[in-house]
Amino acid sequence: MNSNTVKLLCYLSDFTILLPVVVLLIRWRCLKNLMNYIVAYVAVLVVRNAVAILIGEYFDYKLNNIFYYNLANAITFYVVIVLNYWLVFNVAYRKLFKFFGVVFSVCCVIDVFNGSLSDLHTSRWGVFTYPASVILIILTLLFYFYDFIKGMRVFQITTYPFFWFNAGALLFYSGSSLIHILTSETLNQPPDVALNYWLLEAVLAIFFNCMIAVSLLYCKNAELIEVKHSPQ
Repeated sequence: MNSNTVKLLCYLSDFTILLPVVVLLIRWRCLKNLMNYIVAYVAVLVVRNAVAILIGEYFDYKLNNIFYYNLANAITFYVVIVLNYWLVFNVAYRKLFKFFGVVFSVCCVIDVFNGSLSDLHTSRWGVFTYPASVILIILTLLFYFYDFIKGMRVFQITTYPFFWFNAGALLFYSGSSLIHILTSETLNQPPDVALNYWLLEAVLAIFFNCMIAVSLLYCKNAELIEVKHSPQ
């Protein structure tokens, strides 16, 4: 597959974030409590994608946009962790999620000093924050689903918004981690090999954005098993 096709699909994956935006505008009346974390996640991606497209179209990528991806990755990490902190019932998992937050915060501080979270012109993915976010988010989501399935507090999971969001996140972050491992192992191979990997990530992003849209569509069911002390 040629580079133009991959570029087109990458643009498509960026624009599909507008699907959940359209849904949240339609369903805004029922977007409250924990659903606001999903809204925040979408807002971060909208801003990130807009900046990336702006740099690409108007500056012909002469400015580097990796810093904005690193920053968005850091913000969305906290959104996912805090959301799942309130979703799980197991107290030990909540303590573990707090620990994950502390570990990631340390990684953020380190990446501020090495430039990947402070240099607007950085050409490096988050040295510590990217791998830490992927690993910790995957672990968080696995603990969430174990707690969720063990309790079975929802009669029909296909209409439960947080099932769709977390399932999409698990699919995206798991696939993304594999892609970055593969690209790091094939840096000296032909460019078309790396292009296929980025194509796959674009497809994963499209699926994730669609699943976020579904989660927002079922926002009325968000309070089925929310804990009593969830944020109001």
